[in-house]
Amino acid sequence: MSQCDVFKHFITPLQAIFKRAPGASMDEYFKLLRGKLSRFDDADLKAAADWFLETADTQTWPAIASAIKACETACARRLAADRPREVERGGVAPRMSVEWAISKIRADGGELLEGALTEGWYVGLIEFVQEHHCLPDSVERGELIDAARRVDQKLEAAKAEKAPSRMIALLVSGIEGKRQAIMGKVQAAMSA
Repeated sequence: MSQCDVFKHFITPLQAIFKRAPGASMDEYFKLLRGKLSRFDDADLKAAADWFLETADTQTWPAIASAIKACETACARRLAADRPREVERGGVAPRMSVEWAISKIRADGGELLEGALTEGWYVGLIEFVQEHHCLPDSVERGELIDAARRVDQKLEAAKAEKAPSRMIALLVSGIEGKRQAIMGKVQAAMSA
């Protein structure tokens, strides 16, 4: 989605009720808001705007984090309607399957998946999409890359031990097995 879509589907409908920016500059607020929400579909932006229209109790625009959360919620609801899912437990949306996450990434950000495969953080990307039902923004991508590097460093340190404990050996084996299983599913999806 583009920043124009954010303006059209999210900002414009809300200008009728919100008059004040949460910060010092309305222009800077809108610039940041458009940048952060540009990853969401039109339907998600419209649904989030409708939610704010129904629940607004002040004339101050919502915080950026609240706007992102509303769009993520709308995205999750839309995806839930698109695909039958298992019963929710404890009010938390269940994780989607690896295959679903791969198809979502390929549809919305195929180049992102290729970069993640090249750089070695594809497991984190797929797990993020499984849990959040949308692609990570640039900050979240950085966090995923950093987490993958930390895991790689810990794996190398564990492998370098002369006599690792049984627990460490199981942990290393489990992580490597998961990576191989996910890589197999990614390769199968890309060749289909």
